[in-house]
Amino acid sequence: MTEPALQPPHLDQMALQQLDPASLKELSQRVQHILRMRGDLSLKVATRVTFLVRFTMILFGGVTITLLLLMLIMAHKMDDLTGAIISMNSHFTSMTEDMKVMSAHVGKMEQAVQSMPNMLSQLNQMDTSMLTMNTSVNGMHQDMTSIRENMDSMQLSVHQMDHSFAKMEQSMHYMQQDVSQMSKPMRLFNQMMGR
Repeated sequence: MTEPALQPPHLDQMALQQLDPASLKELSQRVQHILRMRGDLSLKVATRVTFLVRFTMILFGGVTITLLLLMLIMAHKMDDLTGAIISMNSHFTSMTEDMKVMSAHVGKMEQAVQSMPNMLSQLNQMDTSMLTMNTSVNGMHQDMTSIRENMDSMQLSVHQMDHSFAKMEQSMHYMQQDVSQMSKPMRLFNQMMGR
């Protein structure tokens, strides 16, 4: 249990002359005890602030490394995904061209089978299905383009987050400089007291 901080009594010059050496020694010991307690408290505060700063820097470093790894993995897989989407788009474009050719042939077949109403109805349904499939393929292409844009936006957001972490790290550095600047008077006082 620490003793409460004792305030040195306010004594004028005549009162100091009347004190005996034992009283002066006791007064000096009290002042040294107070200064020792103050120095211990300052050391504890500095130790805790240093621990918090180091812990925060380690935490921010871990988050930054995790985000960088996530970006690298996404960038590595994005090339494969983009290649697959481009290949699918190429195949769907080829299928669309084939469907147009098939639609033209169906039109010719419609003219040739005017006498077959049932067959003509089925061919009309097939033509409608082909057009619907073509529309669906175009919609899928637009969805893939939107996914690509969303991934680019997410990459930009991660970059902005990394920039924010860099600013926060700079603020922590300034805070550490401020703590060092605030502790200079106490170090000067300790040097004057011969500690």
